[in-house]
Amino acid sequence: MDNHMRNRIIETGDFAGEIRPAIHPITHSRQLFDVYRLTYECYLARGHYLPRLDGLWIPHPDFDHVAETTILVAELEGEIVGTVSITLDGTRGLPLDEKFKNTCMLIRSGGKRLAQVWRLLVKESCSLKDPILTSLVYEAVHHLLLRGIHTSLFFVQEQHAEPCRELLNAVTLTSALSAHGLSNARSILMRAETDNLKCVLPARKEGGADERTPHLTRRR
Repeated sequence: MDNHMRNRIIETGDFAGEIRPAIHPITHSRQLFDVYRLTYECYLARGHYLPRLDGLWIPHPDFDHVAETTILVAELEGEIVGTVSITLDGTRGLPLDEKFKNTCMLIRSGGKRLAQVWRLLVKESCSLKDPILTSLVYEAVHHLLLRGIHTSLFFVQEQHAEPCRELLNAVTLTSALSAHGLSNARSILMRAETDNLKCVLPARKEGGADERTPHLTRRR
């Protein structure tokens, strides 16, 4: 095993004895299309009918290219196996405004900075699905905290709701159809507060380990 590969092995934690995924923002349009393809594959793998033949699913194309949106991917052995999108509230609002405008406006009226976490997906066949999901949630939280976000709305597939509740101490608000054209796919809307997010994040050491180490302390 060469040194580069050895440095990517985690000796403890969720990825013990496994290759650590690289989680980073997309850097070019090819990776964005990989996200669209992964979105299609994830819904298809769950038995949801998709009325498209090109193998891509793009739920909110109008938010993918704005400065307020960051799209993170989890890359494993050169393959994108997971993704999560974070949109900060701005002049365009949030993707959730389409379905839950009153909820978003109510939170805004309290003067809190708002963001939405969405398109949280991991390839169904990935052997490290659970730890990669945790890593993506961690990176989304880190992104929110760095930008001083007080309140975040998570809109995630039903199977990802329980991990998000456990990791973030999030409160479930309601459920709704995941996107137009997916009549049998539902997602869960949850609200998480910055103060609670800070409680579940591990302490960081000055000059210590990589800040992007994918570990969360689970609330008991």
